[in-house]
Amino acid sequence: RRRHTRFKCDWSSDVCSSDLHVRSVLAQAYAADGDAVRAKAFAAAIPSPARGELVAQIVKLIADKGRTHDAMTLAWDVADGVEVHFAMAAAVTSMAERDIFADGHALADLIINRPAQDVAFAALARAHARAGDFDAALETASRIDVVRRARTMTAIAVARATRGDVAGALQAARAMNENERALALADIAEGLLAAGDTAGAKVVLAELGDTVGLVPRAVVAWARAGEDRKSTRLKLQSHLNLVCRLL
Repeated sequence: RRRHTRFKCDWSSDVCSSDLHVRSVLAQAYAADGDAVRAKAFAAAIPSPARGELVAQIVKLIADKGRTHDAMTLAWDVADGVEVHFAMAAAVTSMAERDIFADGHALADLIINRPAQDVAFAALARAHARAGDFDAALETASRIDVVRRARTMTAIAVARATRGDVAGALQAARAMNENERALALADIAEGLLAAGDTAGAKVVLAELGDTVGLVPRAVVAWARAGEDRKSTRLKLQSHLNLVCRLL
């Protein structure tokens, strides 16, 4: 299935999309089995930029097996330029999910691409929060670019609330701008409801006040918290009216 190319040595279009898909699937399958050698062979056969996201995925799969060194060796051998940094971020994410904090931070510090570094620090901050170490979570989150920090701060607030510190979660939400605060409060309420804390969810939703109708997830949470149907219907109607005006 070789395609015609303008130059004799131009291999850039020799591989059709179906070949790329098969090689990608095989690389991920071998990575999931922990076979870094075969995963590397198939990933290396895929041209950039299609290879970038794949390398990050297979690095994560191999690192999940506890073989971070093999994963990073694959990344350095196969990836180019910025791909290496996102592969490193994938390895950090794997370590964070397994509560390997010291090595995770050490590897994150080696990432020099800012978006990739933000991915790594976000994963570490969320893992610290899940473990209940909120000081470390906040310190790590402070290293994320402010533009991309809100979702991580929200995750930390949700973890704090579900561990019983609703007041601390509300304080964190109040430090955000208006739009971020509304979304954070909705997430915190949903987290409390999932944990069976209906009373806490009502306290959080009350913080939204009359703006609860502006956040669809908050309206749903309001309904799940046991509010009467008429009140919920009015809030939904308020949201729909706003959407219609914006359109």
